[in-house]
Amino acid sequence: MKNHSFLLLLSILCCSIGITPAWSQTIVDSDISSDTTWTVANSPYRITESIQLDSGVVWTIDPGVTITVDTLKIISLYGTLIAHGTETDTIHIGLTNGTLTGSYNPDYQWFGFNLLAGAEIQLQYVKGSRARRIVNYVNGGHPAINSHFKHCFFTENLYGIRGLNAGNSSVSIDSCLFTNTDGPIFPCDNVAINHCTFNHFNTPVVARNSRINGCTFLNDYSGALLMQAGGELDSCYFDNPDTTSTFYSFDLELPQDTSLGLPTLIRRNVFHTPEAMRIYGPPGSPLTIEDNEFCSPVQKVAFQLYYNQPINLANNCWCEQDIPSIIQKIQDDSAGQSAPFVNILPLNAACDTGFVYPGDTNHDQVVDHLDIFPIGLHHAQTGPPRAYPSNDWFPHFANPWGDSLASTGVDIKHADSNGDGTINKDDTLAIHTNFSLTHTSTKTTHSNGIPLSLDMSGLTIKPGDTARIPIHLGSTDIPANEIYGLAFSLEYDSTIVLGGMAQLSFQSSWLGTKGTDMISFMKEHAADHQIDMSMVRTNQINQSGMGQIGEILLAIDANAMHGDSLRLSLSNVFAIDAEEAEIPLVAEQVETITLDTTTTTTTLALELFQRIHLRPNPVSDQVSISLDQGNIQSIRLLNLSGQMLYVQADIQRQQISLDVQRFPAGIYLLNIHTSQGEVMKKLAIHR
Repeated sequence: MKNHSFLLLLSILCCSIGITPAWSQTIVDSDISSDTTWTVANSPYRITESIQLDSGVVWTIDPGVTITVDTLKIISLYGTLIAHGTETDTIHIGLTNGTLTGSYNPDYQWFGFNLLAGAEIQLQYVKGSRARRIVNYVNGGHPAINSHFKHCFFTENLYGIRGLNAGNSSVSIDSCLFTNTDGPIFPCDNVAINHCTFNHFNTPVVARNSRINGCTFLNDYSGALLMQAGGELDSCYFDNPDTTSTFYSFDLELPQDTSLGLPTLIRRNVFHTPEAMRIYGPPGSPLTIEDNEFCSPVQKVAFQLYYNQPINLANNCWCEQDIPSIIQKIQDDSAGQSAPFVNILPLNAACDTGFVYPGDTNHDQVVDHLDIFPIGLHHAQTGPPRAYPSNDWFPHFANPWGDSLASTGVDIKHADSNGDGTINKDDTLAIHTNFSLTHTSTKTTHSNGIPLSLDMSGLTIKPGDTARIPIHLGSTDIPANEIYGLAFSLEYDSTIVLGGMAQLSFQSSWLGTKGTDMISFMKEHAADHQIDMSMVRTNQINQSGMGQIGEILLAIDANAMHGDSLRLSLSNVFAIDAEEAEIPLVAEQVETITLDTTTTTTTLALELFQRIHLRPNPVSDQVSISLDQGNIQSIRLLNLSGQMLYVQADIQRQQISLDVQRFPAGIYLLNIHTSQGEVMKKLAIHR
């Protein structure tokens, strides 16, 4: 009896607010006329009819709630909607039974939120999809009230936000992502748009007298941004991979009524598109264009200004000093020729727009092994994270951290490669990912200084071996004093060394202990037969000493011939102290050792290599490691940087299986120890 009474009471309560409970979802088919909170406990909610939020009513949606809306249904708002998700508990709202396909489908949509006069909306960590207009202002031209969007993700919609007029109200769109959308924001008036990303869209963002700051516009098909009636465009990035596109990435329409004196400021933006920018309208309105980057592939910056208004493009960067070539890019779009009355001097030669390129931690416009130094020098320091942390190679807007590299004055925000707000070893991944394959040394070897050498004395290296070659810094005569970081390159003979299998070990190093007070970096360029290496301390304390600072492990070809010699050379050596002052080093140019090619040892090494099998290879889940004769004693799995990822000892079996599902796709090194010797093989993991 109690159960029946409870169900009856629940049914009465739900019907009073237009909700019908179901076993797997909560059905909503009538208006919301009293303050209501939608909870995870009753999620998912399915809206089966067009509904209305009445004036004066507050509708709250808790983090983690999922809402689906049936086809062609609309939600009309007269009251206040507050949907605040969290980074880990996003609120989802989309089409019932809607599957994301990567593009907007006009025959398969719900109609979105319609905001009428007096409505308020606050969306935070909300994902909205498959709508005609996720948010549509139909309030008869009245300014929006208390509209805020933060960390929202809008995808596969005809429009993201349409008709937003802020008037004198505080309205903002912060850190939102718009993707696979026909028109992300169209149009908006007097709105602040900060740190948003727009990707894969057909109609440009249209903004009147608005402030757009730190945004990224990618893959625009018909132009990325149209600004009208003044405003600010600051620290934004424009990129279009279609180098044949004839659409301007950025169009600026100056105010027609110059008596209003609406200023327009275009500064610190990066244009990476052929048709970069077009500005048109009458003269008279204040216009500032400065500290922007117009580099390759930019071919055109156009103006359509009445009365041949003089154009001031001073203090912009063109990545070239050829003045006639720069002038040729600046076009009078109405006449199809170079624009008259153009001033481009002085040039901004530094091209510093304040963006971070992940991996270029010292901001010298190239990612190389020297970029590990700022990570060690400012290890564990924190600052404001980027809106969308990523290692992807394009300019990311980042707020200043208020501290800089002592040697160059570069803000240390560049050392936070992944943008998570903390400088640590995780930032070295961007150096690996974005390392320039065209690497030219910018450091010269000194004629006098601390010696850096390879100690090959007493080594016996056979074909098929893993050669362990000590690296020494300092000597009895010239000790290495006050060292904080070290970088160098090693060139090897590709006829002897197997490319792509080098490792760096620090088991015996006076410079520091990896993982405790030191981090390292290694990048092998197999095609160039070169390995770039660096190591840096992380506790801001110099170290002094002499002797071994590490070992380089090289896989020797088991098919090496009699009389072959292993030739190695060091170059591009560079060291710093904790104050970033350079310390002169001298590198041994060439070191040679003849391989021990005794017939018995050579044959045994080759036979052992051939008797160890990895099946399958490539592998996606389980790889079998087997030896035709004898037992496997231990295995070690390493990445190409020499970092040990997995160890299994005391195996003493002829065959074992290794589960690789926990490791990302890529190329790895498998070190296999047997009673007959040691073999290193490549293992490819794919998904």
